[in-house]
Amino acid sequence: MSIPLMKKVISLGQLLLETGNSEDISRDSSSNSGFSFAFKRFGLDVNLTATQPWAWIAIVVVTLWWGAGGNMIIYVAALNAVPKEQMEAAQLDGAGNVARFFKIILPNIRSQILFTTVMTTISQFNIYGQPLMLTGGGPNNSTKVLMMYIQQNAFGTGISTAGMSAAMAVLLGLIIMVFSGIQFVMNRRSNA
Repeated sequence: MSIPLMKKVISLGQLLLETGNSEDISRDSSSNSGFSFAFKRFGLDVNLTATQPWAWIAIVVVTLWWGAGGNMIIYVAALNAVPKEQMEAAQLDGAGNVARFFKIILPNIRSQILFTTVMTTISQFNIYGQPLMLTGGGPNNSTKVLMMYIQQNAFGTGISTAGMSAAMAVLLGLIIMVFSGIQFVMNRRSNA
């Protein structure tokens, strides 16, 4: 993970976790994050990182924030590469916006959609920082993801089950290879 991506995840995570400075919020409450403070202003008592389903919603929001930028760059580049001649010809032939989208734009950016879908799916298997930073795997281990489980088994307190962790990591690698193979085959078919 690069430094700019880490900054995005950390800053949004801290906004979810940061204690509010207002005096009217009780100090013994664990729901003093920046967003929880805003919810309290509207009369909603929401603890974003300590209760379900809010803990998962917070993780999903941070993860979307983390990954959306790279995908958007790919989509903008793909949309700019759509041949203008095809768009103009379709418009002259009387095709509407919906028809141009499904008949011209979508077929031209299909490989980029496939690429971003597969890469996003692969990256979701490797999520570690967001749940660790936001919830620590809680409440009651409900947000403990696969990478946290592998790390805890290998290096956690107590008896080390490094062999089992290594086997889980190898299986995860094989699953990621399957997704990469699917992308490779589908990309080759679309280019043929």
